[in-house]
Amino acid sequence: RPLYWRVGYVTPGGPTTLWSATNSFVISANASVWDRSMLADENYLAAKYTHPHVLFNSATRAATYLFLQTNNPTDWAVLRIRAHNATNAAWWTNQLAWPTNGSFDITARSLDLASVLTYWALSQTTEPTITNYLAGNFTRLVNWYRETHYEFNDYGGNGDQPLALHCLVLGYDWLHPVLSPAQRSNALFSIQRTARYYARSFFWSTFINSGRGEVDPTGVYPGPRLVTWYLSPRTGTSHQWRDASMVSIVAAAAYGEGGDAREYYDLWINYMIGRTHFTGGFAAINQGRGYASIQIGGGGIVWNTIAFASVFPEAQLHRIPMLRGMADWFSRITPPGFSETHGTHGDFGGAGRVGYWNNADFKQLALVSREGHAWQAHLNENTFGANQGENYYYGMLAVPLVWPPPTPTTNTNAKLFAEDGWVIASTKPANAVDAFTGGLGFIFTARPRGTEGGHSINCDGAVEIWAYGAKVTDGGGRNLDSYGYQPEAQDMVFVNGQGVKVNSQYGLYSHEQILPWYARVAAYRHSAEYTYAQGDLTPAFTNAYNPQAANVLKVKRHVLFSRTGKYFMIYDELATRTPSTFDWQWHVYEPTVTALNSSGFRYSSTSRSGQSVTSHVFHASTGLAVDHLTGANVLKNPRTGVVHNDSGDPNRRASALWFRNATLATNFTFLATIVPQEPGKAAPSFTRLDNNTVVVTYDGVTETNTFGTNYASAYTYMVDVAAAASSGSITSKVGTLNVRMPANPRVP
Repeated sequence: RPLYWRVGYVTPGGPTTLWSATNSFVISANASVWDRSMLADENYLAAKYTHPHVLFNSATRAATYLFLQTNNPTDWAVLRIRAHNATNAAWWTNQLAWPTNGSFDITARSLDLASVLTYWALSQTTEPTITNYLAGNFTRLVNWYRETHYEFNDYGGNGDQPLALHCLVLGYDWLHPVLSPAQRSNALFSIQRTARYYARSFFWSTFINSGRGEVDPTGVYPGPRLVTWYLSPRTGTSHQWRDASMVSIVAAAAYGEGGDAREYYDLWINYMIGRTHFTGGFAAINQGRGYASIQIGGGGIVWNTIAFASVFPEAQLHRIPMLRGMADWFSRITPPGFSETHGTHGDFGGAGRVGYWNNADFKQLALVSREGHAWQAHLNENTFGANQGENYYYGMLAVPLVWPPPTPTTNTNAKLFAEDGWVIASTKPANAVDAFTGGLGFIFTARPRGTEGGHSINCDGAVEIWAYGAKVTDGGGRNLDSYGYQPEAQDMVFVNGQGVKVNSQYGLYSHEQILPWYARVAAYRHSAEYTYAQGDLTPAFTNAYNPQAANVLKVKRHVLFSRTGKYFMIYDELATRTPSTFDWQWHVYEPTVTALNSSGFRYSSTSRSGQSVTSHVFHASTGLAVDHLTGANVLKNPRTGVVHNDSGDPNRRASALWFRNATLATNFTFLATIVPQEPGKAAPSFTRLDNNTVVVTYDGVTETNTFGTNYASAYTYMVDVAAAASSGSITSKVGTLNVRMPANPRVP
């Protein structure tokens, strides 16, 4: 039966009778039953209090030990050697307090201690070199942690330093049976202080009179708390999210002792389960493949999910919808073997070659989510020499808990992530081993949130294209490059020199959302022959932060990918109140632009195998002029004159091409066709029929494409532009296919 709900609003002065409209939902008759009631059962929880219980317990210890030796013998051998080497270090046996002046390598000591802890906890060795100083060195870590107030540390911004946190937490849990009451008490004190800081000042809430995180060295945090609108539970995208995610493992180790750790456990596990969708700041796919991958690993969502699942396996936490959504999205956003120079959709995250998921973290995401698409992508990426080394002790111990892997499954050739504003399509399934090296594909973004700051960038409207192992487009910037946050860094459309703008500044941490959505995928259709999508970018130009807000009436971008013809079409609709200059920009990474005129150009990109892939760009629109910017001028906006700073990017693009209407206008359209020429094939040819219609001939296939209804002759694809805005149709050789999208996507 329908279930009804509404929201009652409370003013600062007290209760009010103001209520929202009544909403309803219906649970499907065939919905899966996911019973999580044991997480509120104190008898069940009490049975889980015995130490050790995180990652393994006394009943599973032997099986975990055997699994690692059998299934991961190389990494286990490395850890065992590292543990014995640690016991030979001078600091291990001198019993001196750890320095507190920051002049020593906390990461190295933490890694050594973690190695010894793990080796001892699983093997239960009685070797004196291991056991004689283990509890004592753990106690020195605890004392150092307390004296340096490490609970206030920015774990997400200090590389491997979270090891110190995890040594504290897992050392407390694993060593608990052999620690003295005083040693346990000191460790528990530090754990509780850390949980309190994150629950009451940094992540979950703040002082009510400040609205921002503040350090209280006393640990009291008096007075009422405030969960402000911009805090991490709603929009955090970087350190604050990773920090809080790492600290949640604190709750797994000491929730049984109650206090702040239990409070943090209650908050976090319900937050994880309740966050049914993975859009926006939470693991932040708004950030693109780079930093989104950083948020799942290195202590992020995967680690804390496995930690909780290890303690509460009956809760079936692999069913968390957010995990499945993330795993599916990651299995498509980076086809196996994918590589690029600049991050189109966000900062790189220091990942080097863009095989972001090619590590133990993505492997664990596939395992814990039981997502077959992700596991297939992981297996296929291995063929490109991905580094699969586990992340220290934690990565190794996580795998036995989520083994065996799910059955590998093949992706579809296209998918719309409607609530997030992503369309990903290719000639081959995106997780196929040759999806990147042997096929074509595109990724189109029109995100309802736009850029919320953090590590996401102004990429709404960008179309990222690859073909035959080469990147056809080169949008965005390099890691943490201020230029990369500018729309000028993307292959975008501009109105009087202004691109998308959705907050008061371009760059880090400027989230000031004032509209329900800034961009959205307004229409989408997929068939075996083609994938079509339309992005409505208008609010990104008409909100209060955009200088062109009073002038712009419409900015829409249509993308048509013909699999049969092996080409891409981009059709842009622009309208303003006053006569304006409209620009269509395209970046070329290598200095290979040739045959440039107002109707198009050619350029080449080098594939993974070293071959040259030539792309042909043809403009059917007439009345165009073009500016070809090279050298340092690629950073210049020719309309505003602003020159951006890319901090000396060693891989600066060779060309930025700005096509524009030669005569000012209030309405204008760009129709561009991009054909990547496969090595060994003949070049394509183009025939312009009108501003909205072009005939493309390539590789033995001739297709006619038209946008609008003015062209009456035979066609292969016709997009009814007016109807497709929200509910209309695209007509092709396979018939008329209805396009129906929600008028307003749900934005968390």
